[in-house]
Amino acid sequence: MYNKEDQNIETVFAKGCWTDVQGFSLKENNPDCAWSVRQQSAKNFHVLFDGDIRGEVRWQHIGQHNVQNALAAIAAAYHVGIDIEHACNALTSFQGVKRRLETLFSSKNVTLIDDFAHHPTAIEKTLDGIRAQYPEDKIIAVFDPHSNTMKQGEHSMVLAEAFKTADSIWAYQHPELDWSITDIFTSLKDKTTTFTNVASAASEILSTLESEQHSHIVVLSNGSFSGMRQFFLDKISSSKL
Repeated sequence: MYNKEDQNIETVFAKGCWTDVQGFSLKENNPDCAWSVRQQSAKNFHVLFDGDIRGEVRWQHIGQHNVQNALAAIAAAYHVGIDIEHACNALTSFQGVKRRLETLFSSKNVTLIDDFAHHPTAIEKTLDGIRAQYPEDKIIAVFDPHSNTMKQGEHSMVLAEAFKTADSIWAYQHPELDWSITDIFTSLKDKTTTFTNVASAASEILSTLESEQHSHIVVLSNGSFSGMRQFFLDKISSSKL
């Protein structure tokens, strides 16, 4: 089961594939594959098979990448004999996994989200998913370039572009980096703040929140981030946001 709209996967399959292959698409009734969706939003969508609605998913998850994951899982389950409607109903109660758009705290003024996003594509999909679901809210991306490829600067040419949806970017100049966050984020310099002290940054970020607009603080790191998540939780609790 694969995303029919991903040209990279198509290129790999063109080199040779010796097993059954089925594609899916987020474009309703895509003529190139049997599986597609009809969406109200990522939280509510119908599953189509051969052009017919066969089930509906209503769940708490956001982001088109989660819709893709759901469609792939439903298609795979159907391949081994599980009814489509039954699979959709099962996903309705799926609570997700830790550190994948995981809500750590939510109130009237602020939502704190933890995401494992460790490369530009994952970061972009995470932020785009939040923007699509909450178009009027403020998105504050708090980024730790922790993965090995990040530290090595492998993604430097495309990294800044992944953050274009965010209203504000706070980027950690990790001590193990041999490249400059400031240099990489030149195109977004007007909304990017670089920091080295995690606790101080958490306090500064919270001080920028506005009561008139709900803010989503999105912590993006596949590491401990020097305790950033707990700093946020402690400071939010003490300030009663």
